[in-house]
Amino acid sequence: MRYRNTLPAAPSPDRVAVKLVALVGAVAALGALSAAARHGDPASEPRSWTFAGLAVEPASYGLDTPVAGGGVWTVEPHDDATHRRALVNQPGEEPSAAAVALVRDLVAADADLHTRCRGACGLVFRARDEGTHYAVHLDPATSEVVLSIAQSGDARVIARRAVAPADGWRDLHVQVVGPHIRVDLDGARVLQVADRTLPGPGRKGLWAPALGSAAFDVLTITARRSRPAS
Repeated sequence: MRYRNTLPAAPSPDRVAVKLVALVGAVAALGALSAAARHGDPASEPRSWTFAGLAVEPASYGLDTPVAGGGVWTVEPHDDATHRRALVNQPGEEPSAAAVALVRDLVAADADLHTRCRGACGLVFRARDEGTHYAVHLDPATSEVVLSIAQSGDARVIARRAVAPADGWRDLHVQVVGPHIRVDLDGARVLQVADRTLPGPGRKGLWAPALGSAAFDVLTITARRSRPAS
């Protein structure tokens, strides 16, 4: 009886070399992914401000408050805040622009922003300066969430949405990716729009009306493609 050789033919040296290079590349890629998972991307790690320190000036927390007449920002005792202290903006002077507290060392185009706040409070993003930026804020007088844009101090409303009124702290979250702006209040989507008026990087921070008051328990920003402010 004769037996047929059923073993596969040995691969050529060229094919072995190609497969070896592919295998090495796959291992290297897996290692890079593992390193990224362990260490994280510095541009996407969240940064938080809880205002739990004894300092009362926003500058001590890395925040600039450049609007003259926009109301005084101070960290004050607040019994129902997470750490019993909150950043508060008092009513300013008419006809001042809205008050902003901008993170000093963070500039980014796309970001996730979150604050726990009460009163006429909001978030600022893609700020070129104190008078040019996007803002999302709560308007307790009309029970609305308002998305607006300010350019050289002149503000206009892009979108607004009526929401259920509520006392106490509210969770406001804004996600900005390219022209897309998504706004959640207390975990529910309330606004989703696209606007290309202010593309590119800008500063982030907190917003308060010129003639109203607002309190902020926490600020968290997760920025993408960030770079230090100049």
